[in-house]
Amino acid sequence: MRIDDALALASAAIAPLAPVSAPRVLNLNDADQESYVFRTDLGDQGSVIAKVAAPGRLAAQFARLSKTYPKMRSGQFRVPKPLSYDAESGVLLMEDAWGMAALSLWRNAGKGRARVLAAAGGWLARYHGLTAARTAFNPDPHLNWLGKSLTAHHDGHRRIPQIRALSDHLPALETLSERARAATSLRCITHRDFHLRNLLIRKQDRAYGIDMENAARDEAMRDLLFFLADTARAAPQPPTPETLHETAAALRAAYGQSPADPDARAFFQHAFALNLWAGLDNAHTQLGAKQQRSLETAQALLACGDLFPDAAQPNQPSAI
Repeated sequence: MRIDDALALASAAIAPLAPVSAPRVLNLNDADQESYVFRTDLGDQGSVIAKVAAPGRLAAQFARLSKTYPKMRSGQFRVPKPLSYDAESGVLLMEDAWGMAALSLWRNAGKGRARVLAAAGGWLARYHGLTAARTAFNPDPHLNWLGKSLTAHHDGHRRIPQIRALSDHLPALETLSERARAATSLRCITHRDFHLRNLLIRKQDRAYGIDMENAARDEAMRDLLFFLADTARAAPQPPTPETLHETAAALRAAYGQSPADPDARAFFQHAFALNLWAGLDNAHTQLGAKQQRSLETAQALLACGDLFPDAAQPNQPSAI
Protein backbone atom coordinates (compact mmCIF):
# COMPACT_ATOMS: atom_id res chain seq x y z
CA MET A 1 0.00 0.00 0.00
CA ARG A 2 1.35 3.39 -0.97
CA ILE A 3 1.57 6.24 1.55
CA ASP A 4 -0.77 8.51 -0.46
CA ASP A 5 -3.50 5.86 -0.55
CA ALA A 6 -3.14 5.14 3.17
CA LEU A 7 -3.27 8.85 4.01
CA ALA A 8 -6.50 9.27 2.04
CA LEU A 9 -8.11 6.32 3.83
CA ALA A 10 -7.03 7.58 7.26
CA SER A 11 -8.24 11.12 6.54
CA ALA A 12 -11.65 9.88 5.41
CA ALA A 13 -12.06 7.77 8.57
CA ILE A 14 -11.05 10.58 10.92
CA ALA A 15 -12.98 13.42 9.25
CA PRO A 16 -16.36 12.73 10.97
CA LEU A 17 -14.84 13.02 14.46
CA ALA A 18 -14.14 16.76 14.57
CA PRO A 19 -12.28 19.51 12.71
CA VAL A 20 -8.83 18.01 12.51
CA SER A 21 -5.33 18.73 11.37
CA ALA A 22 -3.76 16.64 8.61
CA PRO A 23 -2.77 13.14 9.78
CA ARG A 24 0.94 12.74 10.43
CA VAL A 25 2.55 9.39 9.66
CA LEU A 26 4.53 7.86 12.55
CA ASN A 27 6.13 4.81 10.97
CA LEU A 28 7.22 5.77 7.47
CA ASN A 29 10.05 3.49 6.36
CA ASP A 30 9.17 3.31 2.68
CA ALA A 31 6.72 4.86 0.23
CA ASP A 32 5.09 1.42 -0.12
CA GLN A 33 4.47 -0.49 3.12
CA GLU A 34 2.11 -3.17 4.45
CA SER A 35 0.72 -0.83 7.12
CA TYR A 36 0.88 2.75 8.38
CA VAL A 37 0.22 4.51 11.67
CA PHE A 38 -1.03 8.11 11.68
CA ARG A 39 -1.59 10.61 14.49
CA THR A 40 -4.15 13.40 14.10
CA ASP A 41 -4.80 16.36 16.38
CA LEU A 42 -8.50 16.79 17.29
CA GLY A 43 -8.06 20.12 19.03
CA ASP A 44 -9.79 20.20 22.42
CA GLN A 45 -10.53 16.47 22.09
CA GLY A 46 -6.87 15.53 22.11
CA SER A 47 -5.56 13.29 19.36
CA VAL A 48 -6.36 9.99 17.71
CA ILE A 49 -4.37 7.17 16.13
CA ALA A 50 -5.36 5.73 12.75
CA LYS A 51 -3.80 2.44 11.70
CA VAL A 52 -4.17 1.49 8.04
CA ALA A 53 -3.52 -1.95 6.55
CA ALA A 54 -5.03 -4.30 3.99
CA PRO A 55 -8.80 -4.88 4.38
CA GLY A 56 -9.44 -7.24 7.28
CA ARG A 57 -5.81 -7.27 8.40
CA LEU A 58 -6.47 -5.39 11.66
CA ALA A 59 -9.74 -7.12 12.54
CA ALA A 60 -8.17 -9.42 15.13
CA GLN A 61 -6.36 -6.49 16.73
CA PHE A 62 -9.56 -4.46 17.01
CA ALA A 63 -11.45 -7.46 18.42
CA ARG A 64 -8.80 -8.11 21.08
CA LEU A 65 -8.60 -4.43 22.00
CA SER A 66 -12.39 -4.21 22.28
CA LYS A 67 -12.44 -7.27 24.54
CA THR A 68 -9.64 -5.99 26.77
CA TYR A 69 -10.40 -2.28 27.07
CA PRO A 70 -13.39 -2.59 29.49
CA LYS A 71 -11.09 -4.44 31.91
CA MET A 72 -7.98 -2.27 31.43
CA ARG A 73 -9.40 1.18 30.85
CA SER A 74 -8.16 2.66 34.12
CA GLY A 75 -5.35 2.29 36.61
CA GLN A 76 -1.61 2.29 36.04
CA PHE A 77 -1.59 -0.44 33.37
CA ARG A 78 -3.97 0.09 30.45
CA VAL A 79 -4.79 -0.41 26.80
CA PRO A 80 -5.98 2.38 24.47
CA LYS A 81 -9.68 2.83 23.84
CA PRO A 82 -10.78 1.37 20.49
CA LEU A 83 -12.94 3.80 18.51
CA SER A 84 -13.87 2.03 15.27
CA TYR A 85 -12.73 -0.40 12.63
CA ASP A 86 -13.77 -0.50 8.99
CA ALA A 87 -12.86 -3.89 7.53
CA GLU A 88 -13.44 -2.69 3.97
CA SER A 89 -11.06 0.26 4.12
CA GLY A 90 -8.75 -1.39 6.65
CA VAL A 91 -8.67 1.64 9.00
CA LEU A 92 -8.62 1.16 12.78
CA LEU A 93 -9.17 4.26 14.95
CA MET A 94 -8.08 4.24 18.58
CA GLU A 95 -7.21 6.47 21.48
CA ASP A 96 -3.79 8.05 21.29
CA ALA A 97 -1.90 6.80 24.34
CA TRP A 98 0.91 9.27 23.44
CA GLY A 99 3.44 7.78 25.81
CA MET A 100 7.13 7.34 25.05
CA ALA A 101 8.00 4.01 23.47
CA ALA A 102 9.83 1.80 25.93
CA LEU A 103 12.53 1.33 23.29
CA SER A 104 13.55 4.99 23.59
CA LEU A 105 13.78 4.78 27.37
CA TRP A 106 15.74 1.53 27.16
CA ARG A 107 18.31 2.99 24.80
CA ASN A 108 18.83 5.94 27.16
CA ALA A 109 19.90 3.45 29.86
CA GLY A 110 20.18 4.70 33.45
CA LYS A 111 16.93 4.97 35.42
CA GLY A 112 14.95 4.62 32.21
CA ARG A 113 15.61 0.91 32.12
CA ALA A 114 14.23 0.40 35.61
CA ARG A 115 11.07 2.24 34.55
CA VAL A 116 10.74 0.02 31.49
CA LEU A 117 11.06 -3.23 33.41
CA ALA A 118 8.64 -2.09 36.13
CA ALA A 119 6.11 -1.07 33.47
CA ALA A 120 6.56 -4.24 31.40
CA GLY A 121 6.28 -6.62 34.33
CA GLY A 122 3.31 -4.78 35.80
CA TRP A 123 1.46 -4.54 32.49
CA LEU A 124 1.97 -8.22 31.71
CA ALA A 125 0.80 -9.23 35.19
CA ARG A 126 -2.46 -7.33 34.72
CA TYR A 127 -3.03 -8.50 31.14
CA HIS A 128 -2.25 -12.14 31.93
CA GLY A 129 -4.37 -11.99 35.06
CA LEU A 130 -7.51 -11.39 33.01
CA THR A 131 -7.45 -14.98 31.72
CA ALA A 132 -4.80 -16.85 33.72
CA ALA A 133 -5.20 -20.39 35.03
CA ARG A 134 -2.69 -22.85 36.47
CA THR A 135 -2.61 -26.02 34.34
CA ALA A 136 -0.52 -29.12 33.70
CA PHE A 137 2.50 -28.24 31.59
CA ASN A 138 2.85 -29.87 28.17
CA PRO A 139 6.30 -29.68 26.55
CA ASP A 140 5.25 -31.38 23.29
CA PRO A 141 4.16 -28.26 21.29
CA HIS A 142 7.52 -26.62 21.98
CA LEU A 143 9.44 -29.76 21.02
CA ASN A 144 7.35 -30.13 17.87
CA TRP A 145 8.01 -26.55 16.79
CA LEU A 146 11.75 -27.06 17.23
CA GLY A 147 11.51 -30.36 15.37
CA LYS A 148 9.93 -28.65 12.36
CA SER A 149 12.80 -26.17 12.15
CA LEU A 150 15.40 -28.94 12.42
CA THR A 151 13.63 -30.99 9.74
CA ALA A 152 13.57 -27.98 7.42
CA HIS A 153 17.32 -27.61 7.95
CA HIS A 154 18.09 -31.28 7.29
CA ASP A 155 15.86 -31.25 4.19
CA GLY A 156 17.76 -28.29 2.80
CA HIS A 157 14.92 -25.78 3.03
CA ARG A 158 16.85 -23.58 5.43
CA ARG A 159 20.30 -23.37 7.02
CA ILE A 160 20.38 -22.90 10.77
CA PRO A 161 23.66 -21.26 11.83
CA GLN A 162 26.02 -23.28 14.03
CA ILE A 163 23.73 -26.30 13.84
CA ARG A 164 26.24 -28.63 15.52
CA ALA A 165 26.43 -26.39 18.57
CA LEU A 166 22.63 -26.24 18.69
CA SER A 167 22.40 -30.03 18.45
CA ASP A 168 24.64 -30.39 21.49
CA HIS A 169 21.79 -28.95 23.59
CA LEU A 170 19.13 -31.41 22.40
CA PRO A 171 19.85 -34.28 24.84
CA ALA A 172 19.57 -31.91 27.81
CA LEU A 173 16.33 -30.51 26.41
CA GLU A 174 14.86 -34.00 26.17
CA THR A 175 15.78 -34.68 29.81
CA LEU A 176 14.25 -31.38 30.88
CA SER A 177 11.07 -32.17 28.95
CA GLU A 178 10.52 -35.42 30.85
CA ARG A 179 10.87 -33.65 34.18
CA ALA A 180 8.53 -30.87 33.05
CA ARG A 181 5.66 -33.28 32.34
CA ALA A 182 4.89 -33.45 36.05
CA ALA A 183 4.92 -29.66 36.46
CA THR A 184 2.29 -26.94 36.21
CA SER A 185 2.45 -23.52 34.59
CA LEU A 186 0.42 -20.36 34.16
CA ARG A 187 -1.48 -20.27 30.88
CA CYS A 188 -3.45 -17.31 29.62
CA ILE A 189 -4.20 -15.25 26.56
CA THR A 190 -0.78 -13.85 25.84
CA HIS A 191 0.26 -10.79 23.88
CA ARG A 192 2.68 -12.87 21.77
CA ASP A 193 4.41 -9.80 20.34
CA PHE A 194 5.27 -7.88 23.51
CA HIS A 195 8.44 -5.99 22.68
CA LEU A 196 9.89 -2.58 23.50
CA ARG A 197 7.98 -0.82 20.72
CA ASN A 198 4.63 -2.17 21.91
CA LEU A 199 4.84 -0.62 25.38
CA LEU A 200 4.20 3.11 25.85
CA ILE A 201 5.11 4.84 29.12
CA ARG A 202 3.99 8.26 30.37
CA LYS A 203 5.78 10.57 32.81
CA GLN A 204 3.81 9.25 35.80
CA ASP A 205 4.73 5.70 34.67
CA ARG A 206 1.23 4.92 33.43
CA ALA A 207 1.85 2.19 30.86
CA TYR A 208 -0.11 1.20 27.76
CA GLY A 209 0.35 -2.07 25.91
CA ILE A 210 -0.53 -1.90 22.23
CA ASP A 211 -0.84 -4.07 19.12
CA MET A 212 -2.19 -7.22 20.76
CA GLU A 213 -4.20 -9.46 18.45
CA ASN A 214 -3.63 -12.99 19.75
CA ALA A 215 -6.73 -14.56 21.31
CA ALA A 216 -5.31 -18.02 22.10
CA ARG A 217 -4.01 -19.31 25.42
CA ASP A 218 -0.29 -19.92 25.73
CA GLU A 219 2.43 -20.04 28.37
CA ALA A 220 2.72 -16.79 30.32
CA MET A 221 6.47 -17.40 30.25
CA ARG A 222 6.51 -16.72 26.52
CA ASP A 223 5.71 -13.01 26.89
CA LEU A 224 8.25 -12.62 29.69
CA LEU A 225 11.06 -14.30 27.77
CA PHE A 226 10.11 -12.57 24.52
CA PHE A 227 10.38 -9.17 26.20
CA LEU A 228 13.63 -10.14 27.94
CA ALA A 229 15.11 -11.23 24.61
CA ASP A 230 14.05 -7.97 22.99
CA THR A 231 15.85 -5.94 25.66
CA ALA A 232 18.97 -7.97 24.93
CA ARG A 233 18.70 -7.34 21.21
CA ALA A 234 18.25 -3.60 21.82
CA ALA A 235 21.30 -3.25 24.06
CA PRO A 236 24.52 -1.83 22.59
CA GLN A 237 26.59 -4.79 23.75
CA PRO A 238 25.96 -8.54 23.31
CA PRO A 239 24.08 -10.05 26.27
CA THR A 240 25.75 -12.10 28.97
CA PRO A 241 24.13 -14.46 31.47
CA GLU A 242 24.85 -11.85 34.15
CA THR A 243 23.04 -9.02 32.35
CA LEU A 244 20.12 -11.30 31.47
CA HIS A 245 19.75 -12.36 35.11
CA GLU A 246 19.85 -8.75 36.26
CA THR A 247 17.19 -7.70 33.75
CA ALA A 248 15.00 -10.73 34.42
CA ALA A 249 15.13 -10.16 38.18
CA ALA A 250 13.60 -6.69 37.82
CA LEU A 251 11.02 -7.94 35.33
CA ARG A 252 10.13 -10.86 37.61
CA ALA A 253 9.79 -8.57 40.66
CA ALA A 254 7.32 -6.34 38.80
CA TYR A 255 5.38 -9.32 37.45
CA GLY A 256 4.76 -10.78 40.90
CA GLN A 257 4.05 -14.49 40.78
CA SER A 258 6.36 -17.00 39.16
CA PRO A 259 4.92 -18.13 35.80
CA ALA A 260 5.52 -21.87 36.29
CA ASP A 261 6.95 -24.62 38.46
CA PRO A 262 10.77 -24.88 38.41
CA ASP A 263 10.91 -27.88 36.05
CA ALA A 264 8.54 -26.21 33.58
CA ARG A 265 10.56 -22.99 33.75
CA ALA A 266 13.83 -24.83 33.09
CA PHE A 267 12.45 -26.64 30.06
CA PHE A 268 10.63 -23.65 28.58
CA GLN A 269 13.61 -21.33 28.97
CA HIS A 270 15.80 -23.78 27.04
CA ALA A 271 13.13 -24.53 24.44
CA PHE A 272 12.51 -20.82 23.88
CA ALA A 273 16.23 -20.17 23.37
CA LEU A 274 16.64 -23.09 20.97
CA ASN A 275 13.56 -22.10 18.98
CA LEU A 276 14.92 -18.55 18.74
CA TRP A 277 18.19 -19.98 17.47
CA ALA A 278 16.55 -22.46 15.08
CA GLY A 279 14.39 -19.69 13.63
CA LEU A 280 17.46 -18.07 12.07
CA ASP A 281 18.40 -18.86 8.48
CA ASN A 282 21.61 -18.05 6.64
CA ALA A 283 20.97 -20.25 3.62
CA HIS A 284 21.35 -17.40 1.14
CA THR A 285 23.08 -14.60 3.01
CA GLN A 286 25.18 -14.20 6.12
CA LEU A 287 23.34 -13.22 9.27
CA GLY A 288 22.70 -9.51 9.53
CA ALA A 289 23.39 -7.54 12.69
CA LYS A 290 19.90 -8.15 14.11
CA GLN A 291 20.03 -11.87 13.37
CA GLN A 292 23.50 -12.14 14.86
CA ARG A 293 22.28 -10.46 18.03
CA SER A 294 19.36 -12.92 18.18
CA LEU A 295 21.84 -15.79 17.96
CA GLU A 296 23.95 -14.28 20.75
CA THR A 297 20.81 -13.79 22.84
CA ALA A 298 19.74 -17.42 22.38
CA GLN A 299 23.17 -18.68 23.35
CA ALA A 300 23.31 -16.44 26.42
CA LEU A 301 19.86 -17.65 27.51
CA LEU A 302 21.08 -21.25 27.31
CA ALA A 303 23.94 -20.39 29.67
CA CYS A 304 21.59 -18.90 32.28
CA GLY A 305 20.14 -20.51 35.35
CA ASP A 306 16.50 -20.01 36.34
CA LEU A 307 15.56 -16.51 35.17
CA PHE A 308 12.10 -16.27 36.76
CA PRO A 309 12.36 -18.17 40.07
CA ASP A 310 9.86 -18.36 42.88
CA ALA A 311 9.94 -15.34 45.18
CA ALA A 312 12.65 -15.56 47.84
CA GLN A 313 11.42 -16.31 51.31
CA PRO A 314 11.95 -13.60 53.99
CA ASN A 315 15.52 -13.45 55.21
CA GLN A 316 16.65 -15.84 52.47
CA PRO A 317 18.78 -14.96 49.43
CA SER A 318 17.28 -14.71 45.96
CA ALA A 319 17.62 -17.65 43.61
CA ILE A 320 19.55 -15.41 41.22
